[in-house]
Amino acid sequence: MVIKTAKGDIACDRDAVYDVFGITKGETVILYTPSLEKSDFVTLWSKQFQVSSKFVRNKMVSSRITGDFPADKVFIMNVLMLFVNTMVISSGNRYNLDVLHHVDLDVDLRSYDWCGFVLHYLKLSKQYWDRNSPYRNPYYGPATFLCLLYLDRTKCDSLPVIRERPIFKNLVGLMKARENKEVAMCSFGQLDLFPIVSEKEKEDEGFFANDELKHVSSYSKEVLLL
Repeated sequence: MVIKTAKGDIACDRDAVYDVFGITKGETVILYTPSLEKSDFVTLWSKQFQVSSKFVRNKMVSSRITGDFPADKVFIMNVLMLFVNTMVISSGNRYNLDVLHHVDLDVDLRSYDWCGFVLHYLKLSKQYWDRNSPYRNPYYGPATFLCLLYLDRTKCDSLPVIRERPIFKNLVGLMKARENKEVAMCSFGQLDLFPIVSEKEKEDEGFFANDELKHVSSYSKEVLLL
């Protein structure tokens, strides 16, 4: 899959997901693992709430992460569920429990292919989204991933940024500013693309050329204060 722009295609693959979120590309494909027995994890996770799982909302889950709770299996499940249901899937008003049916919390979570998991739902969301539908048809896929990938891969001279890995840690705060800038310039999808970056360059703290870094930090801070 790709993001099509006037200046070329931006690849949406496992490497791109890793660049954005920094999650693992393990050997175990999550949705192809056998479904766990009536998932004990689903039962355990649901018990912490006073309502049925179909009524659970992001605010309820996030409060169990930021509050004074032990870092046990339930805490790990809450982190996973919040990530999956905000960054990967947005199923309207109902939480998607797939990850709890297929991920064994008793094994090393780094062994799972989380990048492939995001990519699976990206493809699925495109398949079921009809942009030409006459009805209200919001996009329920990993929109944050697509926005951050586009933001990192395209070059906006009037809003320079330090490109770091994972992209998520540095560019989230600039998403709205960049959107406003491109809308004002009527340049969305028209910007030049950055050249492909080598793995060695990705290991650097920020991989702009030195002359491009002169005013980046101070400018970014000003933008975030707007």
